Amino acid sequence: MQDSKGFIWLGTLNGLSYYDGNSFVNIYPDINNPLSLADSRIRSMEEDPNGFMWISTISSFISCYDLRHGCFVDFTGKGEMKDRYNEVTILPNKDIWLWGRVQGCRKITYKNNKFSSETYSTDNHKLKSDNIRFLSVFDSNSIWIGTGKGLYLLKDNTLECIDSTHYFLQSAVIDNTIYFITSEGFIWKYNQQHLTKVANTATSTDFL
Repeated sequence: MQDSKGFIWLGTLNGLSYYDGNSFVNIYPDINNPLSLADSRIRSMEEDPNGFMWISTISSFISCYDLRHGCFVDFTGKGEMKDRYNEVTILPNKDIWLWGRVQGCRKITYKNNKFSSETYSTDNHKLKSDNIRFLSVFDSNSIWIGTGKGLYLLKDNTLECIDSTHYFLQSAVIDNTIYFITSEGFIWKYNQQHLTKVANTATSTDFL
């Protein structure tokens, strides 16, 4: 990827490298520094609007690199960088969401030059499953969290459990309506504050 300063970054199975216009600079984990690169095996990299590069690794650790100052930072605001997440989602409002299959999800906010974060997991009883299958943004203030044991809606900073029995796999927005698929093959839609089953993919082609 090319960052906002014009540097070219490469994620490899042996650390990070960037080209500054003259030569390559290599970055590796440092066991003596908790704020170094979390793992040398890089999965993906993405820069957010605040100038931080989010790095996901094969081991499900996330690192955050401050491109302006050339250093890694504590993106949790509380020293919890070793929590495991597979995915990074950057929202239009600049919030960052980390999520995965093991430890639920985490909302990260950068404000007044400081990071703060809030977790959603079974540990704090906000979710009934830490297996996050998707995190979808429906509009400017609605975030859907699909898990192995239920569906949640975070709206105006209030979390609501919409369903606590099904294993939700995917979501899609069609004609301003959001649809969900569960592990049983059911398709659901949510509108007017209700979740309704609309089709069974195993027996019907009505939705296709």
